[in-house]
Order: sequence, then C-alpha cells, then structure tokens
Amino acid sequence: NSKNAGEPKRKLGSTAIRELVRAGAVERAADLLGRHYAVAGTVEHGAARGRKLGFPTANVASAGLLPLPGVYACYLLRLDRGGHHELRCWPAVANLGTNPTFSAGTAGTPAGTTLEVHALDVDLGDALYGQEVEVAFVARLRDEATFPGVDALRQAIADDIARARPLLDHAGERLHVRPLTAGSPGSPESPGGAASPATAS
Repeated sequence: NSKNAGEPKRKLGSTAIRELVRAGAVERAADLLGRHYAVAGTVEHGAARGRKLGFPTANVASAGLLPLPGVYACYLLRLDRGGHHELRCWPAVANLGTNPTFSAGTAGTPAGTTLEVHALDVDLGDALYGQEVEVAFVARLRDEATFPGVDALRQAIADDIARARPLLDHAGERLHVRPLTAGSPGSPESPGGAASPATAS
C-alpha cells in the first residue's frame, strides 16, 4: 500500500533520533530533524546556587526525553500559554544531571536529575519563574563532573561558556527565532526591555 509506504521509514527515523538523543549526540539528531532537538518545561525555583556562583540559571522541570547527562551549548526559548515561541530566545549553556558537587534534584524531571540553564550575557532575574520554556540542545560540551570546590566549578562553567560561544554563533539558522544577546531588541539590557520581541529570522 503506497499510502503506508513511508511509515516504516518514519518509525526508523524517530527511533534513530531517540537513540541519538539518549546518547547525547544532539548534533547528529539535529541533522535528522532539520532543527535542534528541544524539550519544553516549566521554570521552577531552585537552590539559587548558580546565582551565588555568578551564573544564574533557570531550573527547568521537563517530562520530555532528555539527552545523556552532561553540559550542553543550547538556546533557551520562552513560550506563550499556547506553547508557541514568543520570539524571545537566548544563547545559553545547560547542565543536565545529578549536580554531584552539591547533589540536588528538581521536581518534574527523572529522580535526582536537574536541567539548569544559564542564559549568556543577561540576567533574567525572576522573569521566567512559572513560565513555559523550551531548551534547544546544540552540542554536548562534556560529561558532568564532580569538582573539589566552588572555585573549580566556577572556572569550569566559565570554560564551558567560552567553548559554547562559537558553537552558538553558527547554530542559529536551525531556530525559528533570532537569539537575543545583551543590548539586542528584546533583551532586558536593551532600551526596549523585555517587552520588545526579537525579530524572526
């Protein structure tokens, strides 16, 4: 039946994508999808450890299929109440895992797992608490690690950000919106503030 001829191929493709995501191969998954693999979730209050380290994070509780634990270059997108993009998108770095240096957990994700997303060059403050967001994974930077103290962790985060920047500079074409940077329309640091949307790409 020609009507169902493409069904096995679609199933094979979706299975391959899930396997790639579980393995942390989000770049290869994006090649099959034609866009970055993303999960939606709600921003919840966390322990505020990222802010104390100088890297405030959005703690995202998601029931979606999460990739292999580790540190990722990604984009953080805010969704409206209908689950659509609000044309607000920030380049970011995410830590997905059990947070072994501090051992914490966030409701809504698999037991003991947290998804913490740091938007680059902008402090979103409390603006995203309770909001629906999407995390679009661009590249896996490294495994999650346990550090001997906060200074070593702080340096590792700074190194992660430095590695993520060039990857994010060249990955925006697989987004439906233009990423925001400090001073761009829609950024809290721009004259228009957060009320000004970024333009669609």
